[in-house]
Amino acid sequence: MTPIDQVVSVSGTTPIHTALKIALEAGHRRIPVHAGQPNQLLGFVRLRDLADACTANTNVSTPRHVRAAVTAGATTPAIDVLREMQKSHRHLAIVAGTDGSALGIVTVEDIVEELVGEIDEPTPQPTNSPAAP
Repeated sequence: MTPIDQVVSVSGTTPIHTALKIALEAGHRRIPVHAGQPNQLLGFVRLRDLADACTANTNVSTPRHVRAAVTAGATTPAIDVLREMQKSHRHLAIVAGTDGSALGIVTVEDIVEELVGEIDEPTPQPTNSPAAP
């Protein structure tokens, strides 16, 4: 789980272009959307949806593109959260406290790593060789 104070998120009033910039700078494909406070998560937006809205010159704020996230309690077993994420076709879950406020988020990758071990994703290295004709 990524604790809420370490989660890069945007407000529901954030313009699409700004949300896209924040997501790109953070290097995430999905970014949580909050209702004014980071622990009041509404759901998430996909980078693809933000990019599509920007290329369509849509000048709207982020909420139009918010998708629901799975919500799980802090004591919910990881396997149960993973099953719910699979069933709902969601890649991000909000971990909520007893008062309903977000404690953090968890991704499918986080859960898989917890269950089977660290996943090493190689980082593409730039090549210095000239392009083929």
